[in-house]
Amino acid sequence: MTSRSVGRSHGIDGDYLGQVYKDHLSGYEHWDQKAHAKEWILTAKNMGRHLSIDESMYCGRLYTFVSNKDAHGGQGTVIAIIAGVKAATVLRWLLEIPEEERRGVLDVSMDFSDSMKLIAQTAFPNARISLDRFHVFQDLNRYFMKAFSGVRDKVLVAIKHEKAAYDRKVERCAKNRKAYRVRHPKRYKGRKRGRKAKWRKKDFKPSTMKNGESKMDFLRRSFYTLRTCPDKWSDEQWERMDILFDEFPELKEAFDLKEEFRKLYWSKRDKEEYKDSLPAMEERNALKETVRENLHVWFDHVKKSKSPGMKTFMRTIKEREEDLLNYYETFVTNASAESLSSGIKGFRAELHGISNLPLFFYRVRKIYG
Repeated sequence: MTSRSVGRSHGIDGDYLGQVYKDHLSGYEHWDQKAHAKEWILTAKNMGRHLSIDESMYCGRLYTFVSNKDAHGGQGTVIAIIAGVKAATVLRWLLEIPEEERRGVLDVSMDFSDSMKLIAQTAFPNARISLDRFHVFQDLNRYFMKAFSGVRDKVLVAIKHEKAAYDRKVERCAKNRKAYRVRHPKRYKGRKRGRKAKWRKKDFKPSTMKNGESKMDFLRRSFYTLRTCPDKWSDEQWERMDILFDEFPELKEAFDLKEEFRKLYWSKRDKEEYKDSLPAMEERNALKETVRENLHVWFDHVKKSKSPGMKTFMRTIKEREEDLLNYYETFVTNASAESLSSGIKGFRAELHGISNLPLFFYRVRKIYG
């Protein structure tokens, strides 16, 4: 240390201090999982009864994170960090956890990933699989925005046709003026040629909405409002949406189906009712069956509609119907996994990036494992 710091008047060399921390102070050199940390890390002692599965990208590779909800984002949260998202790859290492502990898992929350479902079914055979509400609504909004994109594309085509018709009119008027000049010299019967022009070339202006905005501008300014819950709309936003839905009824149909699903799956009333305490299991089962009935009614409404995006979303929900309804038995979400991912990314930002991935995962394990 002395030889490195001699003559330095600005304090300790940061690179040298980091090397000392890595080699001597952190315990990283004696870590038993150092050799395979880039591929997989297991902390079986952190197993709990309520788990989450999520994925994040580090250094250009996707990693599957299995975490324990009961640790609430603190020590004991991280159970496994495994490179890759393929079921066979992840299961290869998850099955190293003792079978008795794996069978004790009651529920696992995740997104729509089929590989994650296969991982959960194989590694935790007694667990209920629950789809995360946030990801369900995220998927719903994505398919609704396909309807919005369809309307926008239709408007772009219409504007293109309007512009072509306008250009033809400009060309036709130019030909008429040229023919008139040929027929009439500059002075005709002692008078100056021609009459006042009835039409002059102007910049092209596309058709507008009722409030005077062009259709593309109106759609662009309505994008945020369409993604916001109508309960939060202002009076001005309601007026804009009335104009939008009058002009594009297919968008209103898709929006109404989106809102119908949102209200039957999780409403503001439910949020207030179950904010402080969860219902008993009998009440949960009754609520689950009520939502199932309403969901089937919604399926019928979607089948009668002309919205391809909502029909695609309906097929996705039908395939995972039981996983979606399991939410009313467990009342768990993937929020803890998202919080863990956010915390790790915040830690990465503090380090200004990752120069040594195994060391980074070692420090993550020290904080969350």
